[in-house]
Amino acid sequence: MDNDRWRIVFASVLGLSIFYSSCSADKAPYYSFVKPATLAPPIGYFDYIVIGGGTAGCSLTATLSNGATVLLLERGGSPYGNKDIEEIGSFAANLANVSPASPAQRFVSEDGVVNARARVLGGGSAINAGFYTRAPSDFVAKV
Repeated sequence: MDNDRWRIVFASVLGLSIFYSSCSADKAPYYSFVKPATLAPPIGYFDYIVIGGGTAGCSLTATLSNGATVLLLERGGSPYGNKDIEEIGSFAANLANVSPASPAQRFVSEDGVVNARARVLGGGSAINAGFYTRAPSDFVAKV
């Protein structure tokens, strides 16, 4: 019986460690291209300047950079190294953080709904823990 307990404990610990190791992001392979704006030269020339490093801004920049020089400007920081973004268990803490350095900025929409907008490279995809919302089908049918 004692052997069976150790097997269960070992299997549980192994399972949890595999689960948690798969839930955190690794350092990006091309992370060295991210630079603070303070290190930029006073004058620079680019074919395109993309404002906003969210999901669309990063994708657009990657596509344009295949044949042009592109500058991507993002007011937030990098998601790498920020445990509130990298670990799914910190999802609520990330949205509850109201400090100026938080990757999620709380705001109230015009119709009074409290929400969060991202201020981090990767945009809402970096802070939303994989959740998304979809309009009801009857609303989509009207539009």
